[in-house]
Amino acid sequence: MDDSMPHNEQIEQALIGCLIIDNEAPGMAQANYDITPEMFYTPIHQLIVREIYELSEKQHGYVDAIMVQNQFRKKGLLSEMPDPMYLMKCGDLSPVSHNMRSYCEEIKSLYYKRQVIHAARDVSTRAFEAESGQEYLMEVPQRFFDLMPKAGSDLSLADSLAASVEQWRKIQAGEMGIPGLSTGIAELDELLTGMKPGSYIAVGARPSSGKTTLAGDVMDYNCQAGNGVAWVNMDMPRADLEQRWLCRRARVSLPKLNAGHAGEKNFASIMKAQEEISKWPLHALHATRDVSKICAWLRLKVKREGVKLVVIDYIQKCTADHIRSHDPVRVISYSSAAIKELCQELSVPVLVLAQLGRGDPKRENQPPTMDSFKGCGDLEQDAQVAMLMYKYPKFDYQAAGVNEVTDRAIVLDIAKQQNGGTGRMEFWFRTSYFTMQAAHADWGYPEAVG
Repeated sequence: MDDSMPHNEQIEQALIGCLIIDNEAPGMAQANYDITPEMFYTPIHQLIVREIYELSEKQHGYVDAIMVQNQFRKKGLLSEMPDPMYLMKCGDLSPVSHNMRSYCEEIKSLYYKRQVIHAARDVSTRAFEAESGQEYLMEVPQRFFDLMPKAGSDLSLADSLAASVEQWRKIQAGEMGIPGLSTGIAELDELLTGMKPGSYIAVGARPSSGKTTLAGDVMDYNCQAGNGVAWVNMDMPRADLEQRWLCRRARVSLPKLNAGHAGEKNFASIMKAQEEISKWPLHALHATRDVSKICAWLRLKVKREGVKLVVIDYIQKCTADHIRSHDPVRVISYSSAAIKELCQELSVPVLVLAQLGRGDPKRENQPPTMDSFKGCGDLEQDAQVAMLMYKYPKFDYQAAGVNEVTDRAIVLDIAKQQNGGTGRMEFWFRTSYFTMQAAHADWGYPEAVG
């Protein structure tokens, strides 16, 4: 090692401490900041970070100093460690992980400085050997240009336009269906023409209007089709959400199961659903609310697992710890912008759920409008598609003889679509099974809507 090269051993140790004490830090360092082991100057630090990343992937994010120490011991690398307590000392340098972002930026900055110095030295050495100074001068800019981070999959304008035209030709010829992922709901697919890569779709609803159930139906359909889905759950206990998924797939009533009234036929359906869901390409993040951690996790799932669809339930639960704001509207706006940037960067559709206020009690039966998104920061402006879900206000459940507790008349209103038209659909919300079912004309009960 050349100690004259720019580096900061203490910052490298502090970042290693962050990677050890915070289970989500290894994923964030890789996904959010593109930190690689090679960016560390000290060889032992490169080795430690490489082992942390490897363990993090195997252990689904859980890493601590003892696990890393054992990994070194298993590989016969323990003698490389400067001190038996070295990892503990790194942890002591970083008692909290709030400074991780600045550590990552500083390590990356020093790394690129060293790269420039190496390139400059190489350019200088080769200049003595060059046959033609003028010809060699033409090569020098490229040597530094090669140091610039490369875009992952940039297309030229010509290639991008050609791809769009080719896609339309295939649709016209019947060689492919809708250009985006299907929702599994034919009427909705017809209006949206699918959930396109990079599209940001907001679904706003008041409590108990079925937004999580609609998202669950979309998730269920895509998982069955083999499309990986990442579900960010900030709204309910993990067990409650997973029980909903089981009951939806099995078409077994959750209240019946919880009351002990299910028969063997019901349990046979539940066991079959359990086997199916266990094999789905479904990835769920529970109870994490900081939007930077959520985005880091999603980047890893898209890059490593090939996730094709993201569901965020729901955006008002997001926090943005590092902006230090207690204004909920500002936090929602920041979170919405971060999620939109992510979905465009990764080119996957993101279904973002939002909880709308219950509204004015004097206008209880009035459906929500686009103005209802006002409490959601910039969500409606960010979204390419904005949908509103609400209970059909005029349905007479008593006249129809329908139990509103188990079967609710729900309207899905596509109120905004940047690249298409608007429209509305009617559904029955089967609350016991957590699924939506398309409603027939007049909801099938003309006497209840007259």
